[in-house]
Amino acid sequence: MERVCSAVDVGSNTVRMLIQRITSEGAEELLRTQRITRLAGGMMRTGLLRREGMEETLRVLKEYASLMRLHRAEGRIIFGTSALREARNSRELINRVYEETGLTVRVLSEEEEGVFTFRGVTRSMDVPTCLIIDVGGGSTEFILSVEGEVRCLRSIPLGVVKLAEEFIPSDPPSPWELEALQKELESILRPLLRDLLRDCPEEGPLLVGTGGTATTLAAIDLGLEAYRRERVHRHTLSLERLREIFNRLSRFPLAEREGIRGLERKRADVIVPGAALTIAVMEASAADTLTVSDAGILEGALISLAES
Repeated sequence: MERVCSAVDVGSNTVRMLIQRITSEGAEELLRTQRITRLAGGMMRTGLLRREGMEETLRVLKEYASLMRLHRAEGRIIFGTSALREARNSRELINRVYEETGLTVRVLSEEEEGVFTFRGVTRSMDVPTCLIIDVGGGSTEFILSVEGEVRCLRSIPLGVVKLAEEFIPSDPPSPWELEALQKELESILRPLLRDLLRDCPEEGPLLVGTGGTATTLAAIDLGLEAYRRERVHRHTLSLERLREIFNRLSRFPLAEREGIRGLERKRADVIVPGAALTIAVMEASAADTLTVSDAGILEGALISLAES
């Protein structure tokens, strides 16, 4: 039986949508799109979603609702993550989305977010034992898979938007700002990863990165003029190469960083903390390489929707 399904991820930095035609033989992608709305901008200071971020997110969701109707998407799952979990006024946005688009936004728990991400990554890659890291705008998820089963899920309230606002006020970042950022990341990630990997096989799991930070770093490494999923998916980055990319990115002011091939202009102000966080995870987990997955939470959400 054929069914068209759509998934929308209302993230802290980006609102993404995937529409697939699902049949007994598999899934065919009909549409994939994203818009950066910076929903979590300013939340570190106030604990509230700013009016600008809510209005832009609502505008994008209205556009997405039209696209769902155009593609006759019968199955729909629209979900929010860190920003909607934490903001004291998230209900205001959720209510407005329903009133103005008819879409019901479900706020995922940290565990649900991790499970969706796990299912999306492992369906697209044969990685039975791996540590999946998803660096988001407001939080970062860690999913440890051993022999194809989820062994542990962890979420920390650190994401690229929060880190940029708290640690990198200067343009370009100053050496002491970068040092403070790296010390903060090390103090949080070393004990976390030590605990997370305690029961892993001796050689350690493959490190897999999904989400906007990992795919952007891959696109920069590949020097892509336009994003190409087939080249980014399964691309491998060494720790040494990531350090080179980080040093390059952090030297440039924002205006120059925006011109780097592979870097989406609206992501240029948060890619430095994103790269720093990724490097810190690799160092804390003693991983020499990062394998990038273009598939993740959207694909996992659609798998769950198709099974329901």
